[in-house]
Amino acid sequence: MSQLNAAVAIDYAGNPARSNEAALDALLDANEAVRLGAIQELIDDPANAPALLKHFANEKTARLRAAIMEGLRSRAAPGFVPGLIELLSSDRAANRAAAIETLHHFPDEVAAHIDTLLADPSPDMRIFTLAVLESLRHPNVEKWLITVLEQDCEVNVCATAIELLGRIGDHRAVPVLHAVKARFHDEPFICFAVDVALGQIE
Repeated sequence: MSQLNAAVAIDYAGNPARSNEAALDALLDANEAVRLGAIQELIDDPANAPALLKHFANEKTARLRAAIMEGLRSRAAPGFVPGLIELLSSDRAANRAAAIETLHHFPDEVAAHIDTLLADPSPDMRIFTLAVLESLRHPNVEKWLITVLEQDCEVNVCATAIELLGRIGDHRAVPVLHAVKARFHDEPFICFAVDVALGQIE
């Protein structure tokens, strides 16, 4: 047992029935071991998602931030998905990266949000959504990428979708890639990206 985990066991061995409210309060404790113990107690209940993810956004200790995300993945807690999606709009790149990595583990739950996310007014949010799709094991990934290329007018969003489609697409992607190249014929980078993607597919 690590020194940190041992400290947590000593702190809480005599208090197995601590209330949820007390555990939430413990997230604010100055002691790292106490905060970790609270995370371990709270992580099993999806109702604690807002508090834990708010704490994740403010927690300064990297190992505790990792403990929250590792706990979500190991417990397969889909109830945390809406809170993870909210982190995609964080100003901190590390928060977004952690959310993207964890969302990959919940393909069915994430799928219910993809159409809304790809219609978000923010191009950055749409790009972050494409980053989620990159490793999302879901049968609709290619369909979503094709929809982006058919409907999105933002160059950077389409460029990201083209790159992903080149890696995971099949013959269904070929017509839409030609179409997007024609639509952005005055954007050399898009034309180049389409040629690369077509070469990968064909």
